[in-house]
Amino acid sequence: MYIVARESEITAQSLNRLFELAGADLPPVESVRAEALDGGYGYLSLAFRLHVKWSGTGASGAPPTLIAKLPLQARLDAMTPDAVRMFRREAMFHRIVAPTAPIRTAKAWVTEIDESGAATLIFEDLNRYETFEDNETVAMERVEDALSQLAALHARYWQSPELESMDWLAFPAETGVDQVSAARFARYWPELVRSSAYELSPAQLRLGELLSEKLDGVYEALHAGPMSLIHTDLHQENLFFDGNETTFIDWAAAERANPAKDIAKLTASCLEPGTVGQEQPRLIRHYWDALMQQAPLSLDGRGIKGEGDVGQRPTAQRPSTSSGRREHAVPTEGYPLCGSQGSDRGSMVEREIPNQVQHDKQRHPISVTAADLERYTLLATCHYLGMMTFLSGEPDFDSLTANPETRTDFTTSRVIAACDREDLVAAVEAV
Repeated sequence: MYIVARESEITAQSLNRLFELAGADLPPVESVRAEALDGGYGYLSLAFRLHVKWSGTGASGAPPTLIAKLPLQARLDAMTPDAVRMFRREAMFHRIVAPTAPIRTAKAWVTEIDESGAATLIFEDLNRYETFEDNETVAMERVEDALSQLAALHARYWQSPELESMDWLAFPAETGVDQVSAARFARYWPELVRSSAYELSPAQLRLGELLSEKLDGVYEALHAGPMSLIHTDLHQENLFFDGNETTFIDWAAAERANPAKDIAKLTASCLEPGTVGQEQPRLIRHYWDALMQQAPLSLDGRGIKGEGDVGQRPTAQRPSTSSGRREHAVPTEGYPLCGSQGSDRGSMVEREIPNQVQHDKQRHPISVTAADLERYTLLATCHYLGMMTFLSGEPDFDSLTANPETRTDFTTSRVIAACDREDLVAAVEAV
């Protein structure tokens, strides 16, 4: 095992050794320059764009830039064991799931990690695609494509026995993190109410009051529902777009959990906050229709019974391509998107995304109605309100009582704004 854990260790020699160990089909590195991204660090990791000069045969077709993620050791030393395992989780996702997953992911060239949490993860650079800041709204067609792909991934692992063997996935139902979240929400919500940072509506105030008492019950209801492999952290900066087609990055928080959590986080983060309550039911049905396309047939040749007749499955339509902001144009010809490590397995040529699951024999019955899915998504939206509220009260995050004009935690503010809804109140009252 060979780990590069510091910027100073990123050299042509170290990259050549990493690529050799990973079996990457790349020419030799002649030189490399590391450029820090977004100040060089996130909450748990350092991120760099590697400007690579290649040599030898194949140099002209090799990608001019790559993305490296290294651990921010100062944060790792203070984190819980589950948080430290996030690097291993991302590495294992790209080693085990991504090569055949019915979802678009960045190609992982290197996924080296040791037991201490030190890691070297090197991915293709998606700078030719478009992405958004956390305070920006994502076009509806793109949200729909993301949901269609998520439905295919969730269907692949829906109630699958394989999940039991994926011990690298987070499993909130057993780790106790939800209980911690509930306790901290009860502590921090009154601080938010007392602050002048937000003018909360009667619905938001009532929802916060209910969750202070019943958030544990919300989590229990989600745990009692269906389980699949989910992303968990679907905010704007983890989504890249080629036209309306979505590529998902940052699988460090992947869980074995209720798929509605992905629907809730995606819609609450990416839609205009004031429209979430109006658009979420339609988008849930869009996801459910896509999910039913992936469902295996029952013995009578019909689709698994949900809401309405799903014997004839709907045909998903690709939304038309539209332009947007922050476009990039740095091609990496010859190195297609895929999830395999150092090979062409899982390339976009080999798998249709997102409406075809290759391994039919591994799919499992999906018996969930659209109404069930809507209820779970409402509860999952409350889950994210709880998570974002207590996280924003922690010392390492912006305080909820900070001046909104100087805040950088836009995801939290968007989730709070998206929870100005009476249907959320009703969902929690019914728990």
